[in-house]
Amino acid sequence: MKISVLTPSYNSGKFIERAIQSVLHQDYDDIEHIVVDGGSSDKTLEILKRYNHLKWISEKDKGQSDAMNKAFKMATGDIIVYLNADDYFNPKVFHTVIDYFTQDEVLDILVGNLYLTYVESTKIRFVNSEYRFKKMLLDFKYGFPYNPVCYFYKRKVQEKVGPFPLDNHYVMDVWFILNAFETHLVQKTELVLGNYYNTGANKSSHMQETNLVQSYVRNFIKKENQYRFYYYFNFIFYRIGHFFRVDLKLIFKFIIIKVVQPKKKMSLKDLKTLTFKEALTDK
Repeated sequence: MKISVLTPSYNSGKFIERAIQSVLHQDYDDIEHIVVDGGSSDKTLEILKRYNHLKWISEKDKGQSDAMNKAFKMATGDIIVYLNADDYFNPKVFHTVIDYFTQDEVLDILVGNLYLTYVESTKIRFVNSEYRFKKMLLDFKYGFPYNPVCYFYKRKVQEKVGPFPLDNHYVMDVWFILNAFETHLVQKTELVLGNYYNTGANKSSHMQETNLVQSYVRNFIKKENQYRFYYYFNFIFYRIGHFFRVDLKLIFKFIIIKVVQPKKKMSLKDLKTLTFKEALTDK
């Protein structure tokens, strides 16, 4: 089985060589790596020219979704995985991925775990990826596979789901996951497949800051009425639990601070980012 690694790119010269090298450091030979670049003006093209094994083009496009669709059209592999230019695979994981697909012929999608690194920090966070569709609908509690570096799938999955919508730049990954995972057989490996490098400027950062995922999930549920009761029933109980675990404690701390320092100007929102000791200081 051939694996097609698809990388959309635009001015990715700072990171893309690491991504390319992570593909070369695999323990599986039947791989093609396709890069669709949006007409970079930095050193990206210079780097791509160094690697003769790459299939790549560089031309203006309509955004990341457009580049991803172009890459899929160029792909000839049986198994598809998208690798963003600033992310990278763990070494020697491809053979294990292929083993899952060859040992279970009806398997459509394989999800693994990943490491998350923030550009301003040296700490690496382990992310246990969710893979069960109904759990992913409860994004406020379980989340979803944070990055495409941690899931591989048969090409028929994308052929059925269709091309990534060009007008969903920030949530096209969520669009794909909800539509693909709902109707295909998914399995989980506890292997850490790759590394998601959060630069603070990538779309995943924007999704987390603006809560776009929850908005998109709710719009999805509006179209799929069979999940509506399940979602809101769990959401209400989650919010009740959150109130007693978090909100009530926050209110109690706020009252104590106001009693001890009645002239101190502070809101509940301010208190969320401060420890109790920090909140009591005059700074």
